[in-house]
Amino acid sequence: MSYPVEQVEILKNQMLTERIAFSKVKKQFEIQCMRGTYQGYYVILQLEESQNSFLFFNKANELINIMMISEFMRKADFEIQKMDQMTMSEMLRFDRNTILVPISAIDITIHIVQEGICIVKYSRFQDGKVRKEPVAISMDFIENENIPISEDPFIKDGIPFILEIDKK
Repeated sequence: MSYPVEQVEILKNQMLTERIAFSKVKKQFEIQCMRGTYQGYYVILQLEESQNSFLFFNKANELINIMMISEFMRKADFEIQKMDQMTMSEMLRFDRNTILVPISAIDITIHIVQEGICIVKYSRFQDGKVRKEPVAISMDFIENENIPISEDPFIKDGIPFILEIDKK
């Protein structure tokens, strides 16, 4: 069964103002695929327009994140980009599934790819002057199997973990 994107958007907006338990989601959607991870579990819903929605729940059965994804990019898609010339807005257009990291001192985006995650760091400065827009300065990659054992708590627990089988 596929659902309209708007139905999941409503749930996403509700999540911002109230706690949503798995039992409530189960009443609204027919659950056909659920996967357990070290963070809790996630449910995959098929959406219209060839998209999937990933609904992430913590171990207390509370909805903590929702992502709508058409397809997962590959690490190679990022490696071929001219990172030192790419602005943050260009990156957001390049990967619609970008996760913005709320750190005030530096701009970072996270990209869930088939093989793991790409972490892109940006600089707001060039030659001592503030740029109009942050430009990518580096990219780090963490393979799927290394995410659960990462020493960085944000990488390990803050980024939704999706099993490799669901990224194909």
